Amino acid sequence: MRRVEAPPSGASLPWRRWAVWAVSAGLAGYAVWVWLVSDALDVIRVGPRPSAGHPVVVFLHGHGAAGDDLEPLAESLSKSLPETTFLLPEGPHSVALAGRSWIPSFEAPSRAEYVARLDQEVAHTREQLWRVVESARSRGVSCSDITIAGFSLGARMAVEVALLAPLDCALGGLIVLSGVDNKEHPLPSGGGAAFPALVAHGTQDEVVPLRDGVAIKEHLERAGHPVTWLSFNGPHTIAPEVEAAVLAFLRGPRTR
Repeated sequence: MRRVEAPPSGASLPWRRWAVWAVSAGLAGYAVWVWLVSDALDVIRVGPRPSAGHPVVVFLHGHGAAGDDLEPLAESLSKSLPETTFLLPEGPHSVALAGRSWIPSFEAPSRAEYVARLDQEVAHTREQLWRVVESARSRGVSCSDITIAGFSLGARMAVEVALLAPLDCALGGLIVLSGVDNKEHPLPSGGGAAFPALVAHGTQDEVVPLRDGVAIKEHLERAGHPVTWLSFNGPHTIAPEVEAAVLAFLRGPRTR
């Protein structure tokens, strides 16, 4: 009987080792790609594709609104700013029937656990939103041409994104419309380059009190960011005078 000896363990066929490594690396890469795609936010674009030398506004809707809630406003602004790209991300969490939110509804056994979970959820959403910013940067858009804007809870998330921007990304501006000052999650201190900000809030707002807008304004000023403040006689909405202020702000930040 002929005996066939197996090769020594240290001398197994090199191509098999390479094949196993290649398959393992491929599966790991695919898993990361699937995670990134599944974790990416849906984004509506109004205006041209992002490109070098052209402004980009990332506009975040309020809690419970549909993902396209700010599309009419973006289209209205786009008529006066045809070279500006408006990116409208959709909140990652479902609310009611067709509404979306930036943080999920949840309960916790204690306040400490609630705050810890809230911090995690806000940080995760902030990372998702920064991928939207990075997608514009990957097309050659300078951070100085990017404005982060939002309404209500979206305004609060805009503040989070802007104040915690990477040191290599000096943003062009921040727009805070009827923003929420959540005492369970204090406003971040930030530490990057100064950027101009527009903060607007209605004096008759029964959803988010005026004091929240004032608190955000003062927080930004203490952090060294020049703030244009607008209080208007109205409820929790984007009033015509607010839209006019947004348009004026977007026409000016890069020259301030």
